[in-house]
Amino acid sequence: MLRTLTLIALVSCSKGSDPPAPTKTVPAASTPAKKKPMRAMRMHSTGFLEIKNGDDRREEQLPESPLKHGEYPEGCWVAPDGTLYAVGKQYTGVPGPDFGVVWKRTPKGEWSTAFRLKDLTFHSIAGRAATDIVVGGLRTYVTFDGTSWTPHEFGTSVNYVWTDGKRLLAQDQDDTELFELGKSAPKRVTLVKHDSFADKYGCAHDGFAYRVFEKDKEIGEADLSPEEEAEINGELKEIQEHPERIHTVK
Repeated sequence: MLRTLTLIALVSCSKGSDPPAPTKTVPAASTPAKKKPMRAMRMHSTGFLEIKNGDDRREEQLPESPLKHGEYPEGCWVAPDGTLYAVGKQYTGVPGPDFGVVWKRTPKGEWSTAFRLKDLTFHSIAGRAATDIVVGGLRTYVTFDGTSWTPHEFGTSVNYVWTDGKRLLAQDQDDTELFELGKSAPKRVTLVKHDSFADKYGCAHDGFAYRVFEKDKEIGEADLSPEEEAEINGELKEIQEHPERIHTVK
């Protein structure tokens, strides 16, 4: 907002003379203050898998990102043979989109990176069989037929995928639309209530319970770029608009 200067003409006039000139408002010269960048503590996140079997509990670290800036797992699913898949993102360390990633753990506990996709992050995974898996992501979804991971461009971000036992389903980010995913194009179906946030981080098989999570380490404060600030503000807005998505991890 500019400071204004009001000029009032004080005019003495007799009866029948012209009225005084109207008041004029003109902007005063000023230099807008430069906005200070948002400052935040930078963190390095390392992804883990928690494994529980009765009273036994242990942790396994996910494969380290080749980008060397950490990873953030967001979901897991276990195939009938015990093969576990986890999905999430690998941080690039620079402003802009991160990379989507699928990690694979064999029944013997051997880890590998099964699939990566540049600039499109992954947020959930579901399946009906080892040859029928779907990954939900930012403006995309990925299918796996047991041999190949295939990305599909989609105008809607279907971040949250799940199955009702028969169908593979995908919710949009605002939980207002539901799609059935298959070999053909996504089909919009009747919206049903499903809290994907309550269970997308965990999966189970043969008496074992699994959960993906991250451990954060502070690496120092720094000024954020405009792109980073916009991303954080967007995430804060989503939390404010959808507080039900916040779940306490016990």
